Amino acid sequence: MWWIEHSLEDIKLNNLYRIRLLKEGLLDFCSNDYLALKDHPEVIEESVKVLRNYGLGSGASALVSGYTKHHKELEDKLSEFKSTPCCVLFGSGYLANLGTIPILVGEGDLLLSDELNHASIIDACRLSKAKVLVYKHRNYQHLEELLSSYRKDYRRCLIVTDTVFSMDGDIADIRTLKRYAEEFDCMLYIDEAHATGV
Repeated sequence: MWWIEHSLEDIKLNNLYRIRLLKEGLLDFCSNDYLALKDHPEVIEESVKVLRNYGLGSGASALVSGYTKHHKELEDKLSEFKSTPCCVLFGSGYLANLGTIPILVGEGDLLLSDELNHASIIDACRLSKAKVLVYKHRNYQHLEELLSSYRKDYRRCLIVTDTVFSMDGDIADIRTLKRYAEEFDCMLYIDEAHATGV
């Protein structure tokens, strides 16, 4: 298996080798920890207090018996923060998209997705079994053309977008999307994973 070593050397020579552990003194620009909270002393201290008082983990999924008063308190605080009557917690953004989009639309429905939406949205769109049309990134004229051509042929329609696009930081024009959703009788699904609190 000499070829593996040889390939790795070529990768290193072309500056394409990726280290798995961050070297001391380097800045990490590929993390999701935008606010550098994972190593913040106050966050760590509060986390230790919570562990001492409540233990580690719920012992079961929320569906079975793992839903606690703390989950309810968090849902209430998030609902207040987002000015919504209620909310549902998921284990990750990926699970939120996979667990929500296929409930809103399915076979016989239309789904319009921005071409730079997060991979979790793309997976959820596929899982939904709806007809998926992809509009050019933040090109709302293209979206309008697709809606004008296809909306009438489908029972339900869902427009899906990230608010802040994770790869380049572009921001969706939510007002325009809302206007099209109302005009064409569509639901509007907005993924705020990279926008909330930023």
